[in-house]
This record gives sequence, C-alpha cells and structure tokens, in this order.
Amino acid sequence: MRRSLFTPAFLAAVRWWERQPTASRPVSPFSGSNPRYRNVFSARASALDARATAYLERHHAESRGIDYTVVAVILTVALFLFGITTQLSPPAARYALVVTGILIVLGSIARLVDLSV
Repeated sequence: MRRSLFTPAFLAAVRWWERQPTASRPVSPFSGSNPRYRNVFSARASALDARATAYLERHHAESRGIDYTVVAVILTVALFLFGITTQLSPPAARYALVVTGILIVLGSIARLVDLSV
C-alpha cells in the first residue's frame, strides 16, 4: 500500500526515519536532520522570500520619497503665507499669517528631522 501512495523519495525519507532509534528519532521524518528528505518547495520559498524582501525595501524607499515631497509642499504653503503677508495692511492679519507660517516651518523641520533618523 505504501508503494502505491508514496513517491520513492518520500518513502525513502520515511524508511530512514523508521530505522532511527526511538530515543534519538526526530519527531517527524520531515526534519532537516533526515538526509533522505528534500523539500522541493523550500528553495522556491527562499527565492520568493528574497523577492518579497527586495520589494519591501524598494517600497520603503518610494514611501520615503513621497514623504519628502509632502514636506516640500507644506514648506511651499508656508512660503506662500509669508509672501501674502506683504500684501495685507491690517497688522493683526499679518501677525496671524506670520505666526501660522512659522508654525508650519517648525512642523516641517520636525518632520524632516524625523525622516532623516
């Protein structure tokens, strides 16, 4: 019955496992200590794992680039607020826009420091 259900390589791994002394026998015939057992999917899994790691590294770099772009856009908003204050005559409005611009610049600097760490 075993010969009809098992492949020859699988049967060799099980036979090796059965011949081991019970005290030192691995729990399963499918362990790395079995010289007769070869997992055909192990090499493929390792290759796919390496590809996934490379993809995640590229994705992280892309995400970092997007973060820098967002900081640049936010700094542009701050510069716009600083520029528009020269066109306003009420001092309270000028003061509010300058303070808002300063807060935006400080937030952008904090984000840049966070990105560079």
